[in-house]
Amino acid sequence: MKLLKYINSISAPAFYMLKISLIISILMLFSAMVILLFRGGDYHCLELAKELFAAPQSVLLIGGVFSAVIEDISS
Repeated sequence: MKLLKYINSISAPAFYMLKISLIISILMLFSAMVILLFRGGDYHCLELAKELFAAPQSVLLIGGVFSAVIEDISS
């Protein structure tokens, strides 16, 4: 509950940064799933899917840090 109140109270640019990083992470995870479902047998496709599965964590971390920095600068 506190998290939702905090997200609703942050500035618009910080919220958009957080929202965009979340959307990019979801798209990367979905892409990894599609690659595994349709092209799972090829070695290069498996490596690509593995990288696409691991990268959203760093995208969310970077987006969260930049969102906090933007929020700190704007207030």
